[in-house]
Amino acid sequence: MNPRTLYVPTPDGTALATDVCLPDGTSPLPAVLIRTPYGREAHRAELRGWAAHGFAALAQDVRGRHGSPGEWHPYRDHEETDGA
Repeated sequence: MNPRTLYVPTPDGTALATDVCLPDGTSPLPAVLIRTPYGREAHRAELRGWAAHGFAALAQDVRGRHGSPGEWHPYRDHEETDGA
């Protein structure tokens, strides 16, 4: 269960860097989404822990930080739609 990095498009087309870790199996899963300005890589062990307990676990760099392009405007502009 190692996280893999995907680039998830937002409504305006900006692709946000997102690490995804899934448990074995294909059934519908509960999910945990962590959005951070501090670097998604720091959450990889946490993602593995969530996946080991049956969750789809995702950590995402917010717009304009680390692996995600754009400008970072904390708690405003695109924050709500990017995380939806």
